[in-house]
Amino acid sequence: VGDESSCVVTTRPRAPSMGPAKPQILRAYCNRAMLMCGGPVPDWSDGEHSDVTGFRARYHTYGNLASASRWSWTELDVEFTLQDGPAIHFWLANLAPEKQYVVQVAAVTALGRGPWSSQSDPFSTWRVAPVPA
Repeated sequence: VGDESSCVVTTRPRAPSMGPAKPQILRAYCNRAMLMCGGPVPDWSDGEHSDVTGFRARYHTYGNLASASRWSWTELDVEFTLQDGPAIHFWLANLAPEKQYVVQVAAVTALGRGPWSSQSDPFSTWRVAPVPA
């Protein structure tokens, strides 16, 4: 067994910003949706590892502009999978059927949540299939 290698993890003063690409819908169902986001902009140098420990998403139903002041964001930790490069895929669950939503994502470190990503384009959930008679 060789010498123990050192692992450098530096905690930054805040979580990194998300990349310029806004979250995109990959799949939608009647009560959940899978989205993709470009991941955080690296704020670590070569030889260091990311201090990102997770991601948070927030979403709201998308309506007409007259109701924009009444939007209520739902915020939650998301389970994610890493893709090629910094991209992540994540699910939003417990959505209502036949609604439109918009989503933002943020990286999380030991110091808390970073800035929110750009807002996604609106996407829709499907209606619930009728029960056969």
